[in-house]
Amino acid sequence: MLLRSMKQAVYNADNAGHFGLALKRYAHFTSPIRRYPDLLLHRAIKYLIAKQEGRNTDRWTPTGGYHYSFDDMDYYGEQCSMTERRADDATRDVADWLKCEYMQDHVGEELDGVIANVTGFGFFVRLTELHIDGLVHISSLANDYYQFDPIGQRLIGESFGAIYRLGDAVKVKVLSVNLDDKQIDFELVETSRKLRGKGKTAKKRMAEAEKKKAKAKQRVAEVRGKRSPKAAKPMVEATKRPDGQEEDVLPHKRKKSKATKSRSNKARQNKARGKAKKK
Repeated sequence: MLLRSMKQAVYNADNAGHFGLALKRYAHFTSPIRRYPDLLLHRAIKYLIAKQEGRNTDRWTPTGGYHYSFDDMDYYGEQCSMTERRADDATRDVADWLKCEYMQDHVGEELDGVIANVTGFGFFVRLTELHIDGLVHISSLANDYYQFDPIGQRLIGESFGAIYRLGDAVKVKVLSVNLDDKQIDFELVETSRKLRGKGKTAKKRMAEAEKKKAKAKQRVAEVRGKRSPKAAKPMVEATKRPDGQEEDVLPHKRKKSKATKSRSNKARQNKARGKAKKK
């Protein structure tokens, strides 16, 4: 991760130092037999030593020294940087092809590994015993929406809380191997992290939603059936006659007072007198 976060080193005639070693001046020359930039530095150093000792006035020395101009070193630096990248790419392509050829015989097997890299489209798992990398694509994970956290190097599921972080131990199944594209696809089997829930497909979610709706309708119907109107019961017990039979309970009539009775009697008498006078 530390190397990925830095820019690739290049050979340059300007001595800008070394970032990793925190040196203002730096030049490596330890492998002149296999690295051409180191051989160039050996030649330049031999020339400078011979010139400083006054043993040579030409551009070259009998011991293999040579004087390179700044433009020469700048050109050779660009050329060596390009050829080094090309050699690394060729080595990586051959190694990837050999890994894919080997994994073709292991399709369907379940193996332990560690998440070695996390991206927005999935994460790469490095097998513990074989040291071979393969991709667990985000489409093969549980049906959820995943957010990529580049700072934390993890994928986070919004619905079920699944987290796949750099360095997590996992178990994967070898899903497929593409020898032409030099790609190995894995399928996640187990993870060391616990989930809040298990992912479900869209069909399962729709089926569960329909079941919930049907249950809700059934409950409403049951509640309405329990609330159906019933025959009203009298609040007062029926009175019994002297012969033992019950009387129907009717609303009690309000008793009239003596004053009310006398007023109603007078009103009836006055009414009768008025009718008699008319006759």
